[in-house]
Amino acid sequence: MAIPDPSRYAVCGDHPRLKEDNIFIDKALDKMILDETRILPLFETRYHHYREKRSVSLVQNEFLECRWSEFMKTCHQKTMFRFPTVDDLHFSNYSIRYLPKESIRNRVDNRLRLRMGPGVDKYGQIPVPDDVNVRKTVNPKTTEAKKARNDAKKAKNDAKKDKNETKKDKNDAKKDKNDAKKDRNETKKEKNETKKDKNIDMKTNKNETKKGKKTEKAENKITTSEKKNESEITLK
Repeated sequence: MAIPDPSRYAVCGDHPRLKEDNIFIDKALDKMILDETRILPLFETRYHHYREKRSVSLVQNEFLECRWSEFMKTCHQKTMFRFPTVDDLHFSNYSIRYLPKESIRNRVDNRLRLRMGPGVDKYGQIPVPDDVNVRKTVNPKTTEAKKARNDAKKAKNDAKKDKNETKKDKNDAKKDKNDAKKDRNETKKEKNETKKDKNIDMKTNKNETKKGKKTEKAENKITTSEKKNESEITLK
């Protein structure tokens, strides 16, 4: 590890360094620890956390605050640090070690395989992209061809719709014609029934009159014979 240059932060030499051992612990902290814990309190652990928190605080540690402000003034003139990522930490030899060569992106693979697909690359499976929020590039030729296809499809559907409508109109006209024919047949049937009833009435009336005439003629004949007999009796 490189030793820092003492003249680099010469401005902060007047500020005293705050160490963990110099942080005073009073009885109020003991009381707070006792109030927050329901089981046996771990005083030493809480003391250590309290000292560590106070020592790295920019509000409490004036020396750290001064050095941080000086670093922020000159940080744009330097290259920033490249911190190790969590992906480079691997479990090896019963412990977690920083091994960048063991990461998938740095691993050398000499196996032969087919062409890479949409969900697999040379390192393994890749995440599925969010295509919903990604805007695709628009090609005018493809858009015009697609528009022409859609227009032709729409015109075809409209023609089919018109054909269906004309067919429907023909069917409706045919249905109306059949209904009119049915109505005419019904009226004709009603006329025939009325004519039949009229003929039956006329025939029954005629038979009754004929029968009445016959009975009247028979009665007249009987009366004439009776008169003749009476005249004969009177002559004798």
